Amino acid sequence: MTVELNEATERLVLAEIERGNFSSVEEVVSQAIASLSEKASAGSAGAGPRRKGLYELLTAAPFAGSELNCERQLDYPRALDL
Repeated sequence: MTVELNEATERLVLAEIERGNFSSVEEVVSQAIASLSEKASAGSAGAGPRRKGLYELLTAAPFAGSELNCERQLDYPRALDL
């Protein structure tokens, strides 16, 4: 199989080999695919952290107990004189 890399990616791969992190291009590609597989299986299991909403952020520490008013205030239309 032949795989073509752009110049930037090729430089990254060769730099990793020169640093001694990998011994061949095949090893770099194999490790990359293994890492992607691990991330994909971990992501499907829901292991990733969930981002909090603004309300959750403001009602959790260190803001908890600070008596912040998180009620949404309605913006009523203003009268216009035409």
